Amino acid sequence: MKTNEQKTEYDRSFFALAGIGLAGVVGSIYYIYNLFGEEDVIDGIDSQIDDLNRSINRTKNKELSIRSAIKIMSMVTKITEEKVKRELPDIDQRRRNAIDNNEEYAKICYEFLNCKEDAFQHASSVILDKLNISKEDFQNRLSKIEAIELEKKLYEMDKPEFEDGQKLDRDKTKKAFIFYGNKFLNEMNGFYNDVFHLKHPPNENEVMFSLALLKTRCDDELFKVYGLNEIQMRYLLFEYDLNDDPDIKDVHNKLKKYE
Repeated sequence: MKTNEQKTEYDRSFFALAGIGLAGVVGSIYYIYNLFGEEDVIDGIDSQIDDLNRSINRTKNKELSIRSAIKIMSMVTKITEEKVKRELPDIDQRRRNAIDNNEEYAKICYEFLNCKEDAFQHASSVILDKLNISKEDFQNRLSKIEAIELEKKLYEMDKPEFEDGQKLDRDKTKKAFIFYGNKFLNEMNGFYNDVFHLKHPPNENEVMFSLALLKTRCDDELFKVYGLNEIQMRYLLFEYDLNDDPDIKDVHNKLKKYE
């Protein structure tokens, strides 16, 4: 098993595709130690992969369609989430309990993000290999989709679950997003201010981890105040048709500075 000391590098594609550390419309999509065999990872989705293969083979030049790329992203996301829950079942609670202890919180987030990144990379590699699609082609297709449209399509394929009483009404959803957006903006402004004053600029890996840590903290602060995670909140923005609300658009426009 990899230890914290052994895990020192992150794959850029994980952060790019997952939206980690960015204003990130795709929301917290997604990060496990590479302990699982191939059959375990794809358990239960073989038929979906077969359907995708047939769909791809029917297209002109057997190219990957945008819809198929979104479906792959949805499958990778779901598998990654399931693996994280299986391997680190109490990680969310541990993280949130430590949110006022910066050192302990960072340590738990390190474990969490390493776990998620490895799961994401492994799941995506297994699925793309079975479909005979390169990571470059996959990323290229996703890059042609507007971020907000990609997010919407992902939610259509896989809606987040809500426990009883957890689903906010329209007004509270709006307040939750404004709270989250402003907290993210404040954290990002502080981060860039800190980096600007460093004598030696951090390396790329340090920057990516710091951004992922910052993003995770904002997610946990959101849960602490409103009782739901970012994915649930962003789904409700679509359900209540709030993305065109002037106040929501104002926050979105401010967040674009960091996309």
